[in-house]
Amino acid sequence: MIEKRQWKKAMILMACIGLGMGSKSVGAATYTTPILSGSPTFVGGDVVDINGANQFGIKLWSAGELMTTTGKLDFDFTTTLLPTSTIEAISLKNGGLNTLGTGSEFTVVTASTVTYPAAGLVLGKQGSNMTSASGSNLTLTMNGQGGQYGILGQGHLNLGANSKVDITSVVSSAVGINLGGGNVNASDLMVNVNGKTSATGMYMTQTNTTLTGQNNSVTAKSGGNSVSGLWIDGGASGVSNFNVERMDINVEAASLGDTQGIFAYMKDNFINLGSGSTITTKNAMGVNLSATAADPTPVNSTFTADKLTIATTGAGAYGIISYYGWTASLTDSTITTNGINAHGLLLAGGATNNITNSV
Repeated sequence: MIEKRQWKKAMILMACIGLGMGSKSVGAATYTTPILSGSPTFVGGDVVDINGANQFGIKLWSAGELMTTTGKLDFDFTTTLLPTSTIEAISLKNGGLNTLGTGSEFTVVTASTVTYPAAGLVLGKQGSNMTSASGSNLTLTMNGQGGQYGILGQGHLNLGANSKVDITSVVSSAVGINLGGGNVNASDLMVNVNGKTSATGMYMTQTNTTLTGQNNSVTAKSGGNSVSGLWIDGGASGVSNFNVERMDINVEAASLGDTQGIFAYMKDNFINLGSGSTITTKNAMGVNLSATAADPTPVNSTFTADKLTIATTGAGAYGIISYYGWTASLTDSTITTNGINAHGLLLAGGATNNITNSV
């Protein structure tokens, strides 16, 4: 069987021959060694194909260094390295505005012997300046043994329209997007994660997220009992805002545990699921609005949705559970649960639910 990397090369070659251009299109280039400094500029048709014992594919950590992409970039990174720290296929910590192109495809594979965590795209600070990355219609695919993180770090991320993040860990955890500060903007974003032990679609801490469009979706599946479609955390002193026009969240776990469609924790979380969103779970709660009596007060966190549909299956799979200080407001919504002790709504410690025209 031809490997995916070889198949892509074959398709590019045949297309170029058909156009009478030889082995690659005009202006296109192929990079086969890691790019560890400078300001690389990629044009449509360029290929980055890095295979070997490498921790980084692209590493730009100095002020003034930028990744610039116009058109579609084909990025393939396969590593056999046994590192002492996280593998970072693309690592941008330059504090500037980097561009990822339109229609670009990023494929990251860690060999079967590599059990250390790996990340597809890492954003970080340069001094006090957050790094930005933008693109549209992007596809990020990861597959490996250790913990797999699609997008990791802190920074400003604009994924444009119709981007996809697809993450698989054969023996460990899988996380689609994990940011601890900054902003995320996208339209019709699709995130799929499948982890052997745990899975989280989007893990957002002290981050502002805005998703527009009618076709945003997060699917998280695991053979373990730690699964969340969304994990939203304001932290002890920060704020997280998560606003979506509409979203479908699907979560499936082997058994009930730390499992939910949405988990939101601590103070100053503001979540709005827009109108017409759905949350479907197996062996998981629908929405877990969490806090404890020891957390900073007031919790001052809200969850709002219109025409929300929640459907859970499994013993103890509540529709919505709200704790200390949370306020959940639903309009024209439906909650359906199927399982022993799977309550539709459960309040604890002074939480408030405002329910209008809902069942």
